[in-house]
Amino acid sequence: MILDSENIKLNMKKATYRLTEKDLLKRIYLLLKNKNKTYMNAEEASKYLGIEISYLYKLTHKSQITYYKTGKKNYFKKRDLDKYISRNKIPSIHEIKREVL
Repeated sequence: MILDSENIKLNMKKATYRLTEKDLLKRIYLLLKNKNKTYMNAEEASKYLGIEISYLYKLTHKSQITYYKTGKKNYFKKRDLDKYISRNKIPSIHEIKREVL
């Protein structure tokens, strides 16, 4: 797959983020780098989830995401981050129809 040099827009709630080809490649690199890592720091976890680090801290403050604390640092297990993503599943129309029948 060849990436255009044009910016790619991602609309997330009220904000619009522009990702350049360099930004996308950097994100892919970080995801692959963290693939086999058991624990991630807050910066790595926010990049893994594709959210701002401030929003990740908000999730920890509200106890909406599992994390581990050593001293003043927060750490996250990849498995817990994947569970957080899975909890927020929106079923497709096909899945809903299948449940009804």
